[in-house]
Amino acid sequence: IDDDGAPLGLDSDLSLMKEPDHDRYELWLMDHFERTLGKPAIAFLDVSFEMYREKDVVVILVEPSARPVFLDEPKSPRTADFYVRMGNSTRKLLTDEYTDYARSRWK
Repeated sequence: IDDDGAPLGLDSDLSLMKEPDHDRYELWLMDHFERTLGKPAIAFLDVSFEMYREKDVVVILVEPSARPVFLDEPKSPRTADFYVRMGNSTRKLLTDEYTDYARSRWK
């Protein structure tokens, strides 16, 4: 779904797969999340496929985590970066900023 709410669908993503189906796409997606977010974090994800305005889309529901979740960039050395959603943007926190944020968020 683009920024204006129009569905793009999964057709172009699925066309890149050797065997395009929802099960393999979900496996690929969860493997990607495991590599970038870690195994504990993917326990908070629920993946489903739905039709939206006649387009096949994936819906990912994310439960809040009681602990921080760090991000590693795909295909890069492990960095364990920490990001926070602020308004309509996502910001990477520096170590001192993370420390302050963590104290106020997780007690």
